[in-house]
Amino acid sequence: MQRAWRERDPLLRVSIAEELLQKNPDCVPALVLLGEEGSSMIIETESRFRDALRVMENSLARRRSGLVAYDEDSHAREMEISFYVRRRLAMCFRKLRKFKEAVKIMKDLLKEFPMIMDIQENLIECLLEMKAYADVQAVMAKYDDVNIPKSATIVYTAALLKCRCVGER
Repeated sequence: MQRAWRERDPLLRVSIAEELLQKNPDCVPALVLLGEEGSSMIIETESRFRDALRVMENSLARRRSGLVAYDEDSHAREMEISFYVRRRLAMCFRKLRKFKEAVKIMKDLLKEFPMIMDIQENLIECLLEMKAYADVQAVMAKYDDVNIPKSATIVYTAALLKCRCVGER
């Protein structure tokens, strides 16, 4: 799989990943590469990421049950890949206008990784598209006291919510 990721030609990368997937249908990196580069439609991308997530969950379940020996490095790598796959799947849901599914995944990710601000911003954007302003306000309040520079999304959303409050009076 390393050969596929290092290859500069996208078509060759995709063909290497497809070949590897035929040999090992549970190869998550191949599924990710095909989801990112081998899919022409968002539905295909979603399907690849769903498959990758299913494989990751099975792998993590085997590791937790003791069927597979615990290795700190591989566990950390699996957790990073799991995070990436779930985040990309949430973004697919958002593009497909499946906001409830996207919000659920993003909230789950925030429970596991509360200080990754990009997910918070993606969640806010998704909630705004759903017009769930009370939920946006709750997310904003939860992360308001965090001492990091505010992004344009956070500043814009705060201004939007203030304007809504003034407009409702």
